[in-house]
Amino acid sequence: MIRNSLMTDLPISRMMDDFFNTGIGEVLDHVPTARPKTNIIEAEDAYQLEMTVPGMNKDNIQLEIEDNTLVIQGSVEEKEDEQTPKFFRREFRIGAFKRSFKLPKNVDMESIEANYKDGILLIRLPKMEKVESRRLIEIA
Repeated sequence: MIRNSLMTDLPISRMMDDFFNTGIGEVLDHVPTARPKTNIIEAEDAYQLEMTVPGMNKDNIQLEIEDNTLVIQGSVEEKEDEQTPKFFRREFRIGAFKRSFKLPKNVDMESIEANYKDGILLIRLPKMEKVESRRLIEIA
């Protein structure tokens, strides 16, 4: 009995207890960017990305293509004022995110479309018509 009470008072025991009883959001609170969950779907004529970004406005999200890579980023500043509640526990936050996806060579870069609705960012990446990678060269 005495041994158990001593063990719970040791700093390492308290640290382990705090670690296992703390939400992952609190452990990772110092991480400046999030990594939104993304589904990637391939259809016959296009690829589609579905990304969860709840709590954002479409004006806070930016998409760009750089070196055949789709870069998606967004951020929302949290403003604290006198009416901001003091949280006892806070598991969801609005912050910043950045994701990059290397695009296949058959994506038609000029026809990419994006929509945002109900916290889901939908990006349609149309495929180009099949480009023949082999051809015969006539000798003159």
